[in-house]
Order: sequence, then C-alpha cells, then structure tokens
Amino acid sequence: MVIRIESLTVENLRCFRGEHRLDLDRSDEPSIDVVLGSNGLGKTTLADSIHLCLTGEFDDEAPLVTYELVDELSPGEEISAKVSTVIADSEISRRFRFTRKFQTSETRRGPVNSVDSLQVKEEQNGEWVSTSSSEAINTMFPLPAFTFSKLDAESSVGIDDPWGGTSWSELVEAVGEAAARQSAARGTDLPEYFANDYDLGDEMISRINDLLPELDQRDLYHVEERQDGLVARRKENGSPKEMAALSAGGQMIISNAAALVAGEVMPAIPPLIGDTMFGRVDHATRERMFEAINQADRQVLLFCTNAELDGFDLSPMFKLKQREKGRESKIVAAD
Repeated sequence: MVIRIESLTVENLRCFRGEHRLDLDRSDEPSIDVVLGSNGLGKTTLADSIHLCLTGEFDDEAPLVTYELVDELSPGEEISAKVSTVIADSEISRRFRFTRKFQTSETRRGPVNSVDSLQVKEEQNGEWVSTSSSEAINTMFPLPAFTFSKLDAESSVGIDDPWGGTSWSELVEAVGEAAARQSAARGTDLPEYFANDYDLGDEMISRINDLLPELDQRDLYHVEERQDGLVARRKENGSPKEMAALSAGGQMIISNAAALVAGEVMPAIPPLIGDTMFGRVDHATRERMFEAINQADRQVLLFCTNAELDGFDLSPMFKLKQREKGRESKIVAAD
C-alpha cells in the first residue's frame, strides 16, 4: 500500500532560480529515491517544499523567492515562486497535482512573504481536473502526518525535548488525527487501537520496542511512557531517561523508529522525507537504519550528502550542483 511522490517542481524558490524538477518513478513499489548534494545547495529547501506546498506554512521570515531576484526588487514590487508536486496511489488509482504560489514583496521594513491558496487537480481520463483540496490532501497525505513523516536531525532530537520538537503525546495525537482523516477520505475502517490515544500509544510503543533492536547495534534501550512523556530505559537495570538526556545518536534512533511505526499504523502509508538524517550516527547504525527503512513498505525521498551515502549500494537519482555564478543551485540527473 504505497503512496508515492511522483514529481516535485520548484520555480524561483530560494536557491533555485527558474524551474527545476525531480521526476521520480511512477512504480507502485516501495523505494528509496536519493537526491545527493553538498551542504548549502538546497537539500533542505527541497525537503521542506512538499510541506510548504500542501500547508502554505514556513518556519522563518527569510524570502521564499530566489535571493538574487529579491535583491533586484524595488519598493512596492513583488515576485513569485511556485511549488508543485504530484502524489499518487495505485491501489485506489488516484493521482493528484498540488500547486501553490508564493510572493516576496519589497517593503520599507524589508522583504515580506505572502502565500496563495492551494490549487489541486486530479487526473481523470488523461486530463487534469480541478478538485477539492481537503479531500485530496486527506486521501494522500493528511497534514498531521507531517509531524512524523519528516526524518531529519532537527526533528528527530526533539520528541520529548521541552525546547522544541514533538512530544510523545503530540505524536500519538497527530497519528490518530491523520489516520482518522485518511480513513474517512478513503472509506476504510481503522483498527480497534485507534479508539483512544491511550490504546494507540500502547500499540505504537510495542511496535517501537520490536523495531529498536533492528536499529541499535548495541540493543541498549526499550521505551516506556510516563506521565511526563516518552522515556528510554537501559535494558540492564537502567533508570529511565528522558529523550533529551540521551546522546544525539540515541535520540535519532528512537525517534526515527517512532516515525517508521507512525507511518506503519496509517490506513495508507505516506512517504517519508529524509533530510541529512544520518549525520549523527556511526556507519554500522546507519546501515541498520537503511535496512529498516528499506523494509518499511513505503517510498522514501532521501536528501543526503556524499558522506552519508558512502559505503552503501544505493545510487542517487539526482544531484544538486551550484551554478557557475552566484548562490543558485540546479538539479541534474545522476550519472
């Protein structure tokens, strides 16, 4: 049951001047689709652009439009960027194209971003026909699913970090809400453990503990739920530790296990979007994480560096390169 991101197009989005496109496979098989690039070439921009397209939300006030184009603006002028993605599910034979535009305007207080409404079309008999955005999103990629579908260094260290990230209760709530929306849109029934967050949380913890030995070569921890959140306990007479007290590698392993399990319990599994997610773990642990992700019956769109891919039999589909002049990047097919 694989929902796939089939293509991603960005136009004038931050470091990508003009139109740039990732054309991914239209297969209904799980896959790890790799985009390779050095730091600063736009991996995070591309990884965030799907969330940006579907939600219209962005985390900072920096211009969304290509930097050089913003630098050329006069007061009162504006320029647009665009993100478009095609997401499909062969099981129900539906394919949607989501498109959103963004503007950056030059004002007396500096560049200001604004967002257009989401435009959605469904492919019907070879034609793209306008359709309901809420139904399309809930069918393919319910918005609460972004809480657990993004694998990266920043989100993975924060599952119970009071300074940021996602708490365990928020994660369980997001899974329940996303699954309920997707189930209603697709006309499917949810398992009994979705009846309340307590039962859903117990089911997820059980699955996380089953998965952890596959990810952690030392098999150090199992997780438990306490009143103040998810904790990890050393298997040999260890006291429970909050997630924020673990090493960065330990936090990443546990929280990525939680993300894999969160997708696994959905009625239809959404893609995973990974952005430099392996930088804080050793090579042996990285191998085990790759293996677990590869077995997770879903598409993974992975943005990583050469070093993170070193030693793996995994060929990138695309590479990010810097243009000859300026701070702009381009997407090229891998050799």
